[in-house]
Amino acid sequence: MEWRGRRQSRNVEDARGRRVAGGGGRSPLGPLIGFVFRTFGVKGVLALCAVGFVGSQFGLLDLSSLLGGGTGTAAVSPSQSTPEEDARFQFVSVVHDAKKKIWTREFQNVI
Repeated sequence: MEWRGRRQSRNVEDARGRRVAGGGGRSPLGPLIGFVFRTFGVKGVLALCAVGFVGSQFGLLDLSSLLGGGTGTAAVSPSQSTPEEDARFQFVSVVHDAKKKIWTREFQNVI
């Protein structure tokens, strides 16, 4: 496929050099709920939910951090890209644009 010189998509984001610091999206509730369920059953899980709700209403618990969000921060570190990496990024961008054109045309034919 000759891809050089073709139109590139604007919907491809270059995230090289970006890292996410923090929780990484993992929730600590999964293992805790599993432990409570194995130990106390459904009533224990309901009690844990009630304690969590009351704790969040009084400001004692931050539910966003318990649910795996709100703690991660994106940090951008300067990075030098090689010509090979730039070529790969351009290739992906061209392929994405071509794919988008093809599927747009196909969906217009269906309607």
